[in-house]
Amino acid sequence: MSLRRFLIASSLIVTPVATIGLAPAAFADTTASVGLSGTVTSTLAITSTTTTDASALPLSTAGNQVAKIADLTVTTNNTAGLTLTASTGNLTSGTDTVPFTVTTVDDAATAPSTFATASGSNYTLNVNSGLDASTGSKNLDLYIQVQNPTLPKRGSYNGTVTLTVTDNS
Repeated sequence: MSLRRFLIASSLIVTPVATIGLAPAAFADTTASVGLSGTVTSTLAITSTTTTDASALPLSTAGNQVAKIADLTVTTNNTAGLTLTASTGNLTSGTDTVPFTVTTVDDAATAPSTFATASGSNYTLNVNSGLDASTGSKNLDLYIQVQNPTLPKRGSYNGTVTLTVTDNS
């Protein structure tokens, strides 16, 4: 074998071994880190599906009358839950009024026999349990109690229930 071939062959063997031997020393003690953070903002929602009874309230009979007026779905991503506030007030026809209060029950539950006393002109319900763990939502039925102490005067009576959801902190 010639000396030239020997030198070429030995350099091919020695060069990778030398490179591998030096590689760890060249990259030793070199690290990097990336800080991560993010924010999930509050998600609140309410949907209302009006029932047919909402436009055909039992006003022609004296006394307290109860009717289911809407199906509700409330949603939050706050583990403390949410507060649902519903307005109470009067149905009006000109200057004539018929007072009403509202309340909620769990979806498909029996109609309520008693209604909570409204605070001012609002009814408040804390929804902090019973939320579906995977969706953060709860289905409710909204009921109205029309308070006819006497037979109301003839006319078309109208009113509105305003629903608001807020985060529990």
